[in-house]
Amino acid sequence: MDYSEISWIFLAFLSGGILKGILGVGVPVVMVPILTIYFDIQTAVSTMVIPNLITNLWQSYEYKRFIGSKKILFRFTLAGAIGVMAGTVLLVNLQAAYLLLGLSGVILMFIFFRIHKPNWKLSESASKFLVIPCGLIGGALQGAAGVSAPVSVTFLNAMRLDREIFILIISTYFAGMAIIQIPILYSIGLLNIEIMLYSGFTVPIIFAGMLIGNWVSKYINDNLFEKIIIGMLLVMAIRLSYRSLTGA
Repeated sequence: MDYSEISWIFLAFLSGGILKGILGVGVPVVMVPILTIYFDIQTAVSTMVIPNLITNLWQSYEYKRFIGSKKILFRFTLAGAIGVMAGTVLLVNLQAAYLLLGLSGVILMFIFFRIHKPNWKLSESASKFLVIPCGLIGGALQGAAGVSAPVSVTFLNAMRLDREIFILIISTYFAGMAIIQIPILYSIGLLNIEIMLYSGFTVPIIFAGMLIGNWVSKYINDNLFEKIIIGMLLVMAIRLSYRSLTGA
C-alpha cells in the first residue's frame, strides 16, 4: 500500500466516523466496501469488529438517557446477537451475491415507498412483531457480510424514531453483536492479535470523525435526518448491487 492509498483509507475512516456521529451508523457501511478492495471479505469484517465495539459502546452510553421502550431495545439487541453467531459461521464459505442483490432490491422498494408515502410509519404492533425477525436477519447479515444496516436501519427508519432514540437503539444493537462476534472470530482464526492491533489504530480516527459529526448534528433537524438516512440507504443499495454483480 502506498501513501495515497493509506490517505484514502484514513479519510474513509474519518468520513465513516462523521456519518456515525450524525446518524449513529456509518463506519462499516463506508469501510467494509473499501477494505474489500485491498483484503478479502473475512479480513474486512474482522478488522471492523473492534472499532464497532468501542465506538458503539461509547455512543450507546452517551445516548442512554433517551431510552424509550426497553423491550424493543432488549429484543432487537438480543436477536442481533443470536443472528450474528449464525452469520459469522457462514462468513467462512458464504457466496453472498444473490443475497446482496436481494437486499438491494428490498432497500430500493422501501425508498420508493417512503418517497410516495412520506408520512407512513410502522405501527407499534407491527414494530413489536417484526423486531425479533429483523434483529435476527440483521445480525446474520452482519456476521456473514458486515452489512446489517440494510435491514436494521431500514427497520428503525420505518418506525420514524427521533434521532436520539434511533442512535441509542442502533448503537446498542451493534455493540451487542460485536461482543458476540469477537470471541467467535478469534476462535475460528479470522481475528488475531495483528488484526486487533491494526484495527485499534483506527479507533482515534473514527472518534475524531464522530466528534465532528456530533457538532454537525446540532444543525440537523428531524426532516434532514430522515433525508440523510434515505440517502445513505440509496448509496448502500447501489453498492450492494455492484458488489453482488462484480464480487468487488
